[in-house]
Amino acid sequence: MNATDDSESDDASSSASYTTMPSYLDLPTTYAVQDILTTLAPILKRLVIDMPLRSIRPEWDHMGIKPHLRRAFEALVNIEEFVSIRDELYLATIDEIPHTEPEVWAECWPKLRRIALYNAYLEGDYWHSMAQPPNLELFVATRPDPPAEFFHDYDITDKWHSAARQTRTPQEFTLTVVDCVPEILEFVALTARWERPDPPNSVHVRAVGVIPPTEKDDYDEKHDNVWAWTGDPIAATQHWIKKQALKGTLWDEARKGTEVTFTQEPTS
Repeated sequence: MNATDDSESDDASSSASYTTMPSYLDLPTTYAVQDILTTLAPILKRLVIDMPLRSIRPEWDHMGIKPHLRRAFEALVNIEEFVSIRDELYLATIDEIPHTEPEVWAECWPKLRRIALYNAYLEGDYWHSMAQPPNLELFVATRPDPPAEFFHDYDITDKWHSAARQTRTPQEFTLTVVDCVPEILEFVALTARWERPDPPNSVHVRAVGVIPPTEKDDYDEKHDNVWAWTGDPIAATQHWIKKQALKGTLWDEARKGTEVTFTQEPTS
C-alpha cells in the first residue's frame, strides 16, 4: 500500500483469486491496515493500493476480515485520487449476486476526482456509481468487463449520459480504458462512433494499449511482476498501471489516450 497526502506523487491478479487458496490477508494484517487508514483519513488525499482483496470472497470470510477493511476504506472521506492495482476495490461483505452493496468510492468519497480500478464491471448500476461523486473527472478502467469484443453493440457515451443526467451537474468527464493489444484495438475502432458532442455532460472516451516487453530483462525483477514479461495480459496491464501510478504519470497518460502506448522503447 502506498499513500501520500498533499505531496505529488490496478482483477483478480491471478486465477488464485477465484479459488479457496490461502489469502495474504489475515486479521493482524487487516487490523494494521485499518489502523493506518483511519489514522490518516483526515489528511489522506492520494492512495495507491496493491492488495489481494479478491482473495477473500464473502462466503469464505469466516474471520470477518472484509467488514474491517470496508470500514477502513469508508473512512477515507478526503481522498481525491485513488488507484487499485489488482481489482475494483473489492470490499463486498455479503454473498449475493448481483451485489447490492454500494461502491465505497462512490458512496463515501465526496472529494474524489480521479480513480483507476482493475476489472470494473461497466454495466447496470455501476454507471450510476460512477456519476455519483460530484467532482469525479477521470475514471481509468483497466481490462474492464464486458471485454472489448462485446462493445460492438454497447455505447459507452449513452450509458454515461443516462446516469450523469440524473445525478451530476454539467461537467466534463473522461473514461480511459487500458488493455493489451490486440484487445484494445477492437475498442479503439468503436470510440469514434460513440463520442459525439454533448456539452451539458461532455464525456471523452480514451484508450491506452499496453504491449508487454518481450524479454524478461526488460523488467526489474526485484520490483516488477515476473509474470508480466511472459505476455500475460493481467500481469502486463497491472504492471503498467502500477509503474505509472508510482511515477506520478498515470493521470497524464490516461488523458492522452493515445491509440497504443508502448511499455518499452522499440529496438532498432
